[in-house]
Amino acid sequence: MVMHPANPDTIYAATWNSIRNNNRNLNSGNDSKLWKTTNGGSTWNLVNAPFNQQPNGRISLDISQQNGNKLYV
Repeated sequence: MVMHPANPDTIYAATWNSIRNNNRNLNSGNDSKLWKTTNGGSTWNLVNAPFNQQPNGRISLDISQQNGNKLYV
């Protein structure tokens, strides 16, 4: 999860499938998605692009501190 440096109500979060046990290690699936809120987390919207092809793997996020509109995924 990352927060916009100038607007704390704008937050991005990533979700993914994770199964790890003695027989299986899975870090991908249809629930790997990117989410965005502009109201501090009261509601979340799915960001389809560039993740509209399923299944996806684990998603890492970072946001530029100099340009809060630049999200690294």
